[in-house]
Amino acid sequence: MERLINKIRQLDWPELQIVGNNISIENTNIILLETDENNIATLRLIYRKSDEDDGVSFNNSYSNLLRLVFPTDFNAEEILTKELKLRQYQQLDEVFKFNSNHINTIQITNEVESYEISNHIVRIAPATIVEIINNYNSFYDEAKSYSKKYVLYKATEFQRSYFGIEKEKKTTTNKGEFNFVIDRFNLQTKRTKSDFEKYLNENDLYALQDLTLKLIQKEVYGAEFLTRLNDYFIKIRLEEIIKLGREILSLKSTNLKTAAARNIISKIETDARKIKQLESVWQKYFEKYLSFLIFSYQLVRPPLNRTIFSKLII
Repeated sequence: MERLINKIRQLDWPELQIVGNNISIENTNIILLETDENNIATLRLIYRKSDEDDGVSFNNSYSNLLRLVFPTDFNAEEILTKELKLRQYQQLDEVFKFNSNHINTIQITNEVESYEISNHIVRIAPATIVEIINNYNSFYDEAKSYSKKYVLYKATEFQRSYFGIEKEKKTTTNKGEFNFVIDRFNLQTKRTKSDFEKYLNENDLYALQDLTLKLIQKEVYGAEFLTRLNDYFIKIRLEEIIKLGREILSLKSTNLKTAAARNIISKIETDARKIKQLESVWQKYFEKYLSFLIFSYQLVRPPLNRTIFSKLII
């Protein structure tokens, strides 16, 4: 309690009346801090406001949340700001909905294992609220650190491109930071190629390609992932490509206006007007998929046709 009382003293409110573990506000009926015979303390969550005419008023810090109740051996000052506001109130409000649930009291007590909400009171274990607050604090500390790293990176890039100053590049990120960006890109809302392209420019794609290739070559990825990758390209993707090639082979004529032909063309070219003859269908097919069938499209010279495809899949 002594550290909490010292924290309250540092407010420098001239109206404070401190007697033992009890603090009241002079000339008001407000008791800022009160301790009962069971060593349970109650702290009113208020702030002091002064106007231009030297008028002073004391107001509730929050719309509904009025007080913090806790055992006197609990270090309440650790979860309070220097203005006697609850640390990370906004994040806690997202969990407990203080206003919509009309919660007026946070009671810190050993009588609950974790936390519970009843009768407009959040009852929470001491270790639980400390853990919650500390975690939220760490998020902000990490964000500040990340912000500094980002500024350093952008400044270094600018100095290199504008002034020609070259500096040794270093990895300044910590474990876990990369997951934030990956998680945002891996949301279920991204279902098509265009969904990803909204957030990636050409430099992003080159950087991702280089990193992915390096992670594969250096065997950073686990064997399970590499097996899944192999299955995708060798089994799933290749089967789809061969199936499409067989569909082209099955066209009964060179007429590209049939429903079957239009369906095939839509799979290999977004602008169907570019495909005017069957040979163009094969050419586009091999441009897109030959790397899956053989090592390099550059090794094969036009014309590319059904004969070449037939030999590749034998």
